[in-house]
Amino acid sequence: MWGPETKPCFTFSISSTAAVFWNQGKYGEAIQQYQRELAGYKKALGKNHSLRLNTVNNIAIVFDKQGKYDEVMQ
Repeated sequence: MWGPETKPCFTFSISSTAAVFWNQGKYGEAIQQYQRELAGYKKALGKNHSLRLNTVNNIAIVFDKQGKYDEVMQ
């Protein structure tokens, strides 16, 4: 299926939304958006594409910010 969420440019805009939530301290919403971004990159580019690494890093930073160190390691 090739819809708007599987296009890298649309997926990148999800990251911007996640960053807004992160800066507002809405970490749960940020994680949801980063996970959505990660799924979009996987559909569009495959699970091993390097663009996914930045999103994984952002998820880890949000968990770290909350002191959720076990989640960072997953």
